[in-house]
Amino acid sequence: MAYDNKNPYQRVNDGVYDSYLNSAIMLPTMFNMVGQVNIPSQFENNVFNNTETVQKALFLDITLVNNTTINNGNTLVGVNDNSFTLNTKVVLSLFKNWNKIQFEGTNVNNLTITLKDNNNTTIRTINNGEDLTNYNITDDEIKIAVTFTGSCTITNIKLQVNTRKLDNNSGVELSSSQISGLSHWQSQIEEDIENIVVNTNSIGDNSVTTSKIANGTIIDEDISSSANINLSKIADDNIQTLASKKDDILTVNQYGFKNTNLMLTVLKWRSISVSQLQNSFTIVNVLPIAPKNVIGLWSENARQTSDRALINTGANWYVSNNNKDVSFRIYQDSIHTFAWDFFMLSTK
Repeated sequence: MAYDNKNPYQRVNDGVYDSYLNSAIMLPTMFNMVGQVNIPSQFENNVFNNTETVQKALFLDITLVNNTTINNGNTLVGVNDNSFTLNTKVVLSLFKNWNKIQFEGTNVNNLTITLKDNNNTTIRTINNGEDLTNYNITDDEIKIAVTFTGSCTITNIKLQVNTRKLDNNSGVELSSSQISGLSHWQSQIEEDIENIVVNTNSIGDNSVTTSKIANGTIIDEDISSSANINLSKIADDNIQTLASKKDDILTVNQYGFKNTNLMLTVLKWRSISVSQLQNSFTIVNVLPIAPKNVIGLWSENARQTSDRALINTGANWYVSNNNKDVSFRIYQDSIHTFAWDFFMLSTK
């Protein structure tokens, strides 16, 4: 019988061709999957055997041995110091490691679970239902030794394994119409987003804080004319306050721009007493956020009067990459209050 490459389906009494098998194997080699077995419900007879014989459940061979609990077939009932062991063998060519072992029932916290290899050497003691993936237990044959520290009734045991992906080159292509429930996911996501939008009509002037807003800004187009919000509290659409700092003389504000890594730093120096600064000096830890790469620095006199202090005063500053310290060079020709604005454009 020749292989029909137009019909990949196998019929009763047809030969099992390797081409059929390879097509079936191809799909699981593209995914990392989690396989789960529930016992005793997935044993052929749906109960635990009373004899220490191998029982098959999907891709696992399991033998209940050294059991001192009461075996009711569909439950294992034990008290303090009772115990049993599940000798478990994975019959799966793509087995990678163990994912989870979970006992269900009543008082399952009264169980101590120890994993041993085929030579009875302890691998580790685990918590019930914990994620075992990071432990990378790759033994395809393990012994699950269970000891009771109190009364407990086990009604179900979940055994999960991870499979390994062989093929990183091939892919699976599905159209949206082939994925059941996709439209429901989309509508549910849209509904969830709508539920977190703040209704500005019902927010009072003093009740809006940046901690209540995801990115610390309110977009002015989202606020209707009837909203009771002071417009001075609304940030520009494209600029966000990243950090600020203030002391008696220096005020620092640092701003970020949406969709860029640029940062604008504005430092305002406002003296509270007269001075005549004529030197260079460094002040440490001035900036809340250190610039990653400084692009440009500039400054300007902030005095509003046309006096000698405005004309015969000069100042500039310097900031190093990845540094919060600031160096100033200031010259005052006469004694007066010093008011100067310093600006820096950098990446953050």
